Amino acid sequence: MRFNWNRMAELDAPGYIARRPGSAMPRWDKAEFLASGRAIVEACAARVRELGGELRGRSALDFGCGVGRMSAALLERYEEYVGVDVAEAMLARTRDFASSPRAAFVHSPRGDLAPLGGRRFDLVWSYVTLQHVPPDDAERLLVELAASVSEGGWLCAQVPVRSASDLERVFGRSTWKGRLRSAVPLAWLERWREWRNDGPRCDMFGLSPELVTTTLRAAGLELRGSDVVDDTLGLVESRRYFATRPAASAVR
Repeated sequence: MRFNWNRMAELDAPGYIARRPGSAMPRWDKAEFLASGRAIVEACAARVRELGGELRGRSALDFGCGVGRMSAALLERYEEYVGVDVAEAMLARTRDFASSPRAAFVHSPRGDLAPLGGRRFDLVWSYVTLQHVPPDDAERLLVELAASVSEGGWLCAQVPVRSASDLERVFGRSTWKGRLRSAVPLAWLERWREWRNDGPRCDMFGLSPELVTTTLRAAGLELRGSDVVDDTLGLVESRRYFATRPAASAVR
């Protein structure tokens, strides 16, 4: 995944991050690209308000931040923004899209939250990121994200309800083709796939709503909303989850 997203950043970071109906690879105008992120943040903020909360506070974590599309909109609501991404080439582009001194960007080579050292945030945000992570890893990341929500804070995460990509076909080793793939250096394999598919591979995975709900509740979060949305341009049903960690005084 890290290799592919670095390639996407080199080719057309905004186009691979956000796609529009009728245009598989739009050439975004910078203002339009940032406005698309703002629209998503504002829609989620309005939904949280309906659920009795408010997306405002001291700190916001954006997991899978890419080039920082959401940073400006989130900084209007939070004093500090921390973006985390697995692709260093994406983070190198943040200077073109996010210039606030209140924004910090962190590279996570393993694609987890280890570089943050267990820190908690008033908002933990992850949009169109977990959908590109194989299910077992996405479940583990969801546990980490939930654990990063501070008391009274919110988690807003988007996850498809099922996988559109064939996990065995992409990563499996049970067939002779799979064993052959595993013996080929990753960079060679992904370049071959890029040539064959006329672009870097962009897989789509998901987690069942039941698994997401159970995972969030086991982490001490209270699930307030699970909304069906079309965040994958019709490829597969997707949901936006809204959960909060009750303040200690509220659970006594």
